[in-house]
Amino acid sequence: MNKTLRTLSPKLMLYGAAVLLVIAIVLLGITMNIQKSNAALIHTRPSTSYAVNQQIHSGNVIMSVQSVKFEQGKKPFIAPAGKQYAIIDFWIKNISDAPIQALPSNDTYMKNVTGDVSYLSPFPLEKAFRAGEIAPGEAIHGDLSYLVDTSGTVKLFVDAKWSGIVVPILIQGTEG
Repeated sequence: MNKTLRTLSPKLMLYGAAVLLVIAIVLLGITMNIQKSNAALIHTRPSTSYAVNQQIHSGNVIMSVQSVKFEQGKKPFIAPAGKQYAIIDFWIKNISDAPIQALPSNDTYMKNVTGDVSYLSPFPLEKAFRAGEIAPGEAIHGDLSYLVDTSGTVKLFVDAKWSGIVVPILIQGTEG
């Protein structure tokens, strides 16, 4: 083996190294292109929002906002002036062949047109949305509550691994 290595000329070793470098660059380019394509798919947002009661097929689920109620609340959860509680009946069905984890505190938020974000807010709900594992084929629904402005446009955003993309749903106001 030592004899074989000694017989390789420096010129031949240089050509071999150049070929390996070209292969590495081509593989790096292919990998970066695949990652760029996947990132574009994951973070693509529809140009308009979905509507309440519209069934949305996205990623590993079918989902919809079944209904929306607005309330001022009652002690100890009274909305401050200019705010109200949006109570959202959210429905989701796992259409994949593997369980998914639904965690509304991480997977959902609401945003108004100026970019102010509202996360889940404490409120006494009749049927709270159950966080946790959703088995293949299983459908669940329950209420989510957010403290939002009393006027203006507000959208619910579902941003989870299982939703495939960031899904905007118009809750209050008009698209614009």
